[in-house]
Amino acid sequence: MILGIEKHFLEKHPAAVTSMSFYEDKALVSGSIDGRVNIADLENLDRKKGGSSNTLIRFSKCQNCQDRKIPVAKVDTSSEYGIAMAVDIEGNCRFYDVLRFRKMGKLSSG
Repeated sequence: MILGIEKHFLEKHPAAVTSMSFYEDKALVSGSIDGRVNIADLENLDRKKGGSSNTLIRFSKCQNCQDRKIPVAKVDTSSEYGIAMAVDIEGNCRFYDVLRFRKMGKLSSG
């Protein structure tokens, strides 16, 4: 991990981050107590003009997926299928396509 990546990514969360997971070296998925799930593109990082190739300034893609304000308890990724799963404290599970940076669906408890 290159220092500074998480600083730029975590600024996208207005609330505390509860879980993070890497999808290979391609994406970083994080969830927070406000129910947000961010998916950041690690392959296509924008670089500062005139700076060194290690100077990262922002993510080129970051998808914020929030449909309810239930805190995210756990985020995990599957290398085999290219998906991420976010489970909230009520047991609802949301699925994300980490290759296309979008929400696929959800399973609700109860």
